[in-house]
Amino acid sequence: MSYQVSDKTITVLKELYKDAEFKPLKDKKQVYEIIYTLAFMAGTGSLAKKEGDDKAQDVLNAINEVGEEINSHINDLDLDYINSKMMK
Repeated sequence: MSYQVSDKTITVLKELYKDAEFKPLKDKKQVYEIIYTLAFMAGTGSLAKKEGDDKAQDVLNAINEVGEEINSHINDLDLDYINSKMMK
């Protein structure tokens, strides 16, 4: 059975692609590219955030959670579900 990602993951992915065209995912390689992008964002975000900045911490937590969710289900992700949600 294919894994359908959470609404939170779709929200974060939409934010990630807000200034770029989302191209439907076709394979695991493209999903890994998203994971790498999320990891980069988390790394740069943790360097840039100021102590006590709750909003920045919330964003970092969301990015990390999404990365973990996608990575832990990489072999059974429902790409059609993700593509459908991202196109809406």
